[in-house]
Amino acid sequence: PSAPNGADFQGGLEFAYTVGPSAFDVRLVTDNRFVPGKIPNIIATMQGSDDSSDEDYDEDGSTGPIILGNHRDAWVFGAVDPNSGTAALLEVGRCLSVLYTKGWRPRRSIILASWSGEEYGLLGSTAYAEMHEHDILKHAVAYLNVDMAVSGNKKLEASATHSLDRLFFDVASIVPAPDDPEMTLIDRWGGGNMGTLGSGSDYTAFLDRYGIASLDMSYVGDYGVYHSAYDSFHWMVTEADPEFLCHQAMARLWLVMTVRLASRPILPFYMTGQASMLLKQVDELSDAAAAVGVDLTPLKVASAKFVEASRVIDQDASKNEDDRRKVNSINRRLAYAERSFLGSGLPGRTWFKHLLQAPGYYLGYGSRAFPGIAEALDGGDVIVAAKQVKVASNAVAAAANFLSDAINHGGADDAHAIETQG
Repeated sequence: PSAPNGADFQGGLEFAYTVGPSAFDVRLVTDNRFVPGKIPNIIATMQGSDDSSDEDYDEDGSTGPIILGNHRDAWVFGAVDPNSGTAALLEVGRCLSVLYTKGWRPRRSIILASWSGEEYGLLGSTAYAEMHEHDILKHAVAYLNVDMAVSGNKKLEASATHSLDRLFFDVASIVPAPDDPEMTLIDRWGGGNMGTLGSGSDYTAFLDRYGIASLDMSYVGDYGVYHSAYDSFHWMVTEADPEFLCHQAMARLWLVMTVRLASRPILPFYMTGQASMLLKQVDELSDAAAAVGVDLTPLKVASAKFVEASRVIDQDASKNEDDRRKVNSINRRLAYAERSFLGSGLPGRTWFKHLLQAPGYYLGYGSRAFPGIAEALDGGDVIVAAKQVKVASNAVAAAANFLSDAINHGGADDAHAIETQG
């Protein structure tokens, strides 16, 4: 039969498109070869002026590096995915080197990572994360990912750990829009809240397994050539970004966010943003939980504690503080509170440890909030759902306690040591 009318089903040629079944048999032969090979990540580091050697981080109370990542491998030409992001990463690196030659030094180290093997399953970034979980990742402050910097010229989109929301919007409000220098990127924001991260790019290991605050962003538009031979330089210069102004805007956004994270005496995190989204996500579980008699009260109580702890530390972070010990305490609590949301692993997929967000089991790249609870409710497993409420409640309460702990500012190890499994 003919396909329904409309742009989503009928193509541009002058005949009717059909949806089958057909009287013809098609035999598709593929030639896939699986061979061992090296996955070469390329890493560049700009040392921060306040950074210690790894073994001294916990002793002097300083925080670790800011990591920027983009993958380098593509299915075919990859002008958008990933080369638009690669171009932006190279430009950020060039700008940082210019600042460095003029005498500027970041307080915190900056790591630029060009990952390989992403299209085969995030291989390069995941291997790096697993190899460095006890040194670099133990102390890392944030991971900023740009996979497809530019896939069109319509609007700006981003997803993030919500403690980074305000930083993103603040910087987007000063970077000129690519199509009108009198406006800013915030005028090209896609609208609504910041998205929540799931999977599908190299932030996955950093956030979902190791609890490092992360962000992924892109300038988007009509992108119909994903993972095809048509994702080419020709498509980019004729359809998406002929003058590379969107590329320029994305590089500026990435650079300024990085400089602020690496240079501000107190980290520009905003925990109240995280708390507000947490309350919203808990509320979204209410109907499904009530329908099967799962009590969310412990999670709501823990969330209220987290809201108050977030308000207090944001207030402390807004002050001009000269006491180095207090500054370090605030920074380490801001940077490492996210680790408190790690558990022993989600039901059925223990590699994923983040209790607040993960790729939905049946959503592909899409994110699911409180995945352990939500997916147990979807499956009608009341026992697992109730257990996951307890696990998540303990984790949220631990995060609140960690934010409130102004004396013990040990940081990453303290967050990991908090028992969240109930």
